[in-house]
Amino acid sequence: MAEQLYQITLTAEQLQMLSRATETCSRLVMGQMDMALDWLRDREGRLVNDYDLTKAVEAITRPAQGLTPNQSGGVGWHPSGDAMWDMYTQLRHRLAWDRAYSEGIISSGEPRKWPEMSGVCFDDPTCMVGPAIKIERLEP
Repeated sequence: MAEQLYQITLTAEQLQMLSRATETCSRLVMGQMDMALDWLRDREGRLVNDYDLTKAVEAITRPAQGLTPNQSGGVGWHPSGDAMWDMYTQLRHRLAWDRAYSEGIISSGEPRKWPEMSGVCFDDPTCMVGPAIKIERLEP
């Protein structure tokens, strides 16, 4: 039986938010609370993460995950985190390349241009768990 597939349509802003969500969830699975809490905000939208909060959260979560105080699981810790990491790298890759095209850094079919495209978001995305997600840019 074929695997069930779904198609969704997002704005660039929504795709960016989904990218951040998959990164954050992946980092939670990996035990990287400092990175996961970077998105934590108060009611007014201000970032509330700081060193003390991160250490307090880590003091609870790391032992629960079987990690030592200065350890994180990282990529390879659990397939669910790896699958979300794959989605994150695939989403950020698409967003970065589309931005390079729209800003005129490169034209369709041209190779990566250095140093303008030196960020990790332009690197080939990971595909550790399952097939890569399919992301197509729609014309307005």
